[in-house]
Amino acid sequence: MERLADSPRQEAQISDSAYSSLSRREQEILRSRRRPLQPEVAEVLFISRKTVENHRTNIMAKLGLHSTMELLRYAARLGLIDIDRWKS
Repeated sequence: MERLADSPRQEAQISDSAYSSLSRREQEILRSRRRPLQPEVAEVLFISRKTVENHRTNIMAKLGLHSTMELLRYAARLGLIDIDRWKS
């Protein structure tokens, strides 16, 4: 996660209809550059950790995902995170 947080973020061109169903704040949390999908994103967005957890739960429910790994794979497929950074 740390390597992903330090990687330069590219603006993804997202045309996924499920992604479009997320609220603007849920999309912001999913795109977060610093520790994506982790409670620490609360500090960056000036919200509580519990709020981040609630958003993550809502995101997963809306996308029909059942684990954080599935959520990370989804984000990688959309180009929101660079999964290749994990390999090095």
